Amino acid sequence: MIKSLLSPVRFFYRIVRHFGVFDVTQLLHLSAGRCLDQPCPKGYEIRCIGADELEQLLAEQRISTQVGKPGELRDSRRAIVAAFHDGRVVSFAWLATQTIDGSDNYSRSRHLGTSIDMPDGTAFVFNAWTDPDHRGKRLLAALLTWATHNRVCGAWSLLTMIDWTNEKSYRAFRHMGMRELGFVYRLGAGRWQLSLIPESAGSFGLGVAKDAPGFKWAW
Repeated sequence: MIKSLLSPVRFFYRIVRHFGVFDVTQLLHLSAGRCLDQPCPKGYEIRCIGADELEQLLAEQRISTQVGKPGELRDSRRAIVAAFHDGRVVSFAWLATQTIDGSDNYSRSRHLGTSIDMPDGTAFVFNAWTDPDHRGKRLLAALLTWATHNRVCGAWSLLTMIDWTNEKSYRAFRHMGMRELGFVYRLGAGRWQLSLIPESAGSFGLGVAKDAPGFKWAW
């Protein structure tokens, strides 16, 4: 019954979202006590890559252009964890500590992106990608396991946000052990905006949408 009701709601939301005035995302959190334990699949190598190496990988077309700009890696608060297969990057995930800007954390409309201030030890997972030919091997879980075990950026706790209709990503992160902290609703444009933020985020030391214009309400 619930599924049959959700389908038209999701359809309506996808239409409204195209107008760039409404985004609904889920905030997911993996606490320090819930350690990831997904080994690296055979035939793959997982490690961090730096700005200079990323430039070379892009020049040699050994990584997807979706990875972004190498210059962003010169910020010590950011890192990329990547999985290599036959010399190519087939999966990667960005990690950000201390703060994530709304321009890096949005569903469809950049102006409705959600900034988050994070406590020490927490890293935000964003811009995660896996080559279609290498999906189904739980590479993202392996990347994040490696990152937390090696304390990349000093992180032992993880955070992410996904569009509420992205069921595939939701299931993947839930399977890793991430738990819901609630929904973030962002509505409006320019300085005329309304942000509804889950009250539970505060108990984890998260400052959600602090730089968002307009009215904010924790619920």
